[in-house]
Amino acid sequence: MSQTVIERADELPVLIYWLMQMQVDVIIDRVLPYPHPNRQGLSYGQLALLLVAYVISLRNHRLCAMEEWVNQHQAVLQLSTGWTIGAKEATDDRLGDLVSLIGGDEERGVRLQQELGQGHDFRLGHLT
Repeated sequence: MSQTVIERADELPVLIYWLMQMQVDVIIDRVLPYPHPNRQGLSYGQLALLLVAYVISLRNHRLCAMEEWVNQHQAVLQLSTGWTIGAKEATDDRLGDLVSLIGGDEERGVRLQQELGQGHDFRLGHLT
């Protein structure tokens, strides 16, 4: 007998939709190196997109709670992104690697800011 799991979607599909429209994951993947081959699963861009959704959704930036949040919202996150999201995607180690890469290189940080800020016209509710 299969078990039915109920998850509240809340604002997550809308947040993820807009983050994907802004190509947050694509831009971050273009700027950051690909994760070490021993790290299976989501790319840094995909993980960053989930991190931004987590921070906005909970108004909380504590990385230690994100792994549990991802697991609690796994079905909604997978349906919203189309990605396969494993139970260990948002571990402290993976998030630490991501944050270190983004904040550890000033030139890379400037490039990310420039690319993330280009080509967006939010006044009209769409991207240019």
